[in-house]
Amino acid sequence: GEIGDNKILSSLIEFLNDPSPVVRRVAVEVAGNFKDPRLTDFIILMTQSSDRGVVEKALESLGKIGSAKAEETLIRFTLSDDPVLKRLAINALGDLEI
Repeated sequence: GEIGDNKILSSLIEFLNDPSPVVRRVAVEVAGNFKDPRLTDFIILMTQSSDRGVVEKALESLGKIGSAKAEETLIRFTLSDDPVLKRLAINALGDLEI
């Protein structure tokens, strides 16, 4: 469902910016489960993380949210030499509402 409470949204964004990659991984996964398109830009930023787990969860979450805003980022990952990231991006592209 959509996030109706801006306090929840603000807290989630704080967790997405947490210094701990473990916290960011969980936060990006939770963000995807909310399926709120307002979180798309924040999750796109998570695809630039130096932590692979954060990047993987971000790609999955972009697919769950389904916002067309994520298309360019996901297409870039389909060109990756990394087969796991490539597969995650292709799967997420299939879920976008474009």
